[in-house]
Amino acid sequence: MGFLWELFQQRRIWDAQLDASQARERADFTGNIVRELQSRLDRLELVVEALCTLLRDKGVLTEKEIAGRIQEVDLADGLLDGSYTRPPVQCPRCGRVVSPRRPTCTYCGAELPAPAPRPG
Repeated sequence: MGFLWELFQQRRIWDAQLDASQARERADFTGNIVRELQSRLDRLELVVEALCTLLRDKGVLTEKEIAGRIQEVDLADGLLDGSYTRPPVQCPRCGRVVSPRRPTCTYCGAELPAPAPRPG
């Protein structure tokens, strides 16, 4: 009986080690995604800052005008929350709701209508 218990325990240990290994792999993968997104965000911040300072320095827009436009764009989705969220799109072929960021329907592959232009 002791042999069977030992075999059972070894199997549980092996399963736990496998689960831990898979969790580490998922965590590493997620960490890589987060690092890539942070890098893209950092680059976007740099570009936005460069464009805003260029517009301000050239006398094209004032800081107040830039801030006002940011608020207009923020409010375009109905919420003053520091982000711009495009509403979901309904596929003209299958009628399902899909992300406005996709050029084609996730479900049937139909081409989606072009997104509405951002305000401004």
